[in-house]
Amino acid sequence: MFPTPISLYDLILTPTALSSIALIVLFHISAPFFPDTKRLAWVLSTITSLTMSLTSLPFLWDYFVHRGDLKLVRQVPELALIVNRFFQAYLVTRTYHSALMG
Repeated sequence: MFPTPISLYDLILTPTALSSIALIVLFHISAPFFPDTKRLAWVLSTITSLTMSLTSLPFLWDYFVHRGDLKLVRQVPELALIVNRFFQAYLVTRTYHSALMG
């Protein structure tokens, strides 16, 4: 028989939601250990910058392998959407924490 087609929800929305939820949960788990707003902000910033840097490595690899030809760098819109949502979740947690802590 034919394989079941993958829906847009399964392909994009679920990983997007999971990446956002992961950061928000991490925020709530780490918040009690860092009552100082600056320390928690540094922890969240470090996690987010590490995630953003690691997800850029495949594109950086393509860029260098193809000697700087941007046309040959692969396009992965699904990954871009997930990473974008992760960064948006970071911005939400920073705003939420700033509002709570003053």
